[in-house]
Amino acid sequence: LAAAAFPLQQKRSDERLKKIREIFLRIKLIKLNAWEEIFIGKIAECRRKELRYLNIDAFYWTLMSK
Repeated sequence: LAAAAFPLQQKRSDERLKKIREIFLRIKLIKLNAWEEIFIGKIAECRRKELRYLNIDAFYWTLMSK
């Protein structure tokens, strides 16, 4: 079950990193147009999804270790 959650967790991490990479590539444009809050929200949403899967994974590991 924990192994099944790993690809989902990895997908969420990749999604968040892709957004961060996009921001670094376009930081001047983002700053020029004052879009920081918009992109912070996008990254926060990706991180929230990623953490949900990390918490599920931690829960399964806790069950297996007892």
